[in-house]
Amino acid sequence: MVEAIAEREESDMAELVRRMEQDSGGGNLAARLTRRTQEMVERNSDPDSVGLMLELAAEAARNPTLAKILQRTDRAVKKRFLDMARRIGLPEGLDESTLVKRMNMIAALLSGLALRSYVELRRDRAAIVDMTNEHVRLLIGPAR
Repeated sequence: MVEAIAEREESDMAELVRRMEQDSGGGNLAARLTRRTQEMVERNSDPDSVGLMLELAAEAARNPTLAKILQRTDRAVKKRFLDMARRIGLPEGLDESTLVKRMNMIAALLSGLALRSYVELRRDRAAIVDMTNEHVRLLIGPAR
């Protein structure tokens, strides 16, 4: 069951990457990513989604087999994202290694938003989207 949940997460993220690549608005990676920020903030604010994510993380801390499944899923998502970034063009001045590190920071920011959704029940999601976009542009360059 846990593996099925991890596979669903991987599938959901693959769909997000596909939509970014096929985004009719075009533009560079930062432009495509910032157009999806609201969706990602909402996903990382949804109590059901967040609860499941936190349960998986807690179980992975106790279960090395589950931890390996989650790590495999994370690697698969990163690969899809990096493949997409190669196709649309890496951000100016960033090599693949640096881009992956910066994308890990964006993922950490979004994961942190998930946890905050349990302790900060009334938050200004529009402001969070704006601040997240600022961080995305800081990490991977301006949207063009």
